[in-house]
Amino acid sequence: MDNEAVWKEYKETGSEDLKETLILCYAPMVRGLARGMHMKLPQTIEYSDLVSYGFLGLLDAIDRFNLDKGIDFKVYAKVRINGAIIDGIRSEKRLPRSVQEKARKLNHAHEVLAAQLRRFPEEEEVAEYLGLDLEKYRQNLLDIGNSYVLSLDDLMSSYDKGDGPLNLLDSLEDVNAIDPYAISEKQIMRDLVREAITQLPEREKIILSLYYFEDLNMKEVGEVLNITESRVSQIHTAAVMRLRSSLAAHIAKQPV
Repeated sequence: MDNEAVWKEYKETGSEDLKETLILCYAPMVRGLARGMHMKLPQTIEYSDLVSYGFLGLLDAIDRFNLDKGIDFKVYAKVRINGAIIDGIRSEKRLPRSVQEKARKLNHAHEVLAAQLRRFPEEEEVAEYLGLDLEKYRQNLLDIGNSYVLSLDDLMSSYDKGDGPLNLLDSLEDVNAIDPYAISEKQIMRDLVREAITQLPEREKIILSLYYFEDLNMKEVGEVLNITESRVSQIHTAAVMRLRSSLAAHIAKQPV
């Protein structure tokens, strides 16, 4: 099946298999744009992060693209991919540089250890990898959480389809939307988040559930679990960072 036929059938059927075919077809363009932008940016910004942002832009472009307008998809997608990368960089810059560096080191540690252990690492294992005692590691989590409110909704915010960001609720359950295309365009990211959350330690899953679904604040979550509010903040930050590194690693592993 040639590319034009793939596009036509995808737009008619919304097939997830065809969508994956298109993603793989244009993956080299994402990597190329990310590589070109990476050469112009400070060394503190990771290439893999740019690729992750770029793939979100590609997903957006595939779903928004209108065959009837006679526009070259590569030209259209380039704008969307570059825009997603820039938005991702801007999002990171909301963190002070010192906190960005802490967050980057923690993310890297999670990615390396998860690959080695084939599971999410325990906080003691991350602390040891970073050469920190447990108290200092937890203080770093608190610094990150206090400097920037890490949330699952923000984690998904760059996956914007024009009708609002894909939020946590969208990512975890089918809200019975009438439009099948509206469901289709969220499906890939929804499945990735659902799978990643199931692999979290039990206490992290409980805290995410209480905070996002039961609408408890961090002090109230702490009272339920009999831990301090600052400890809840640390665990919440660690959980979101685990999910972020898991999603970034999954997207980055897509074949070229």
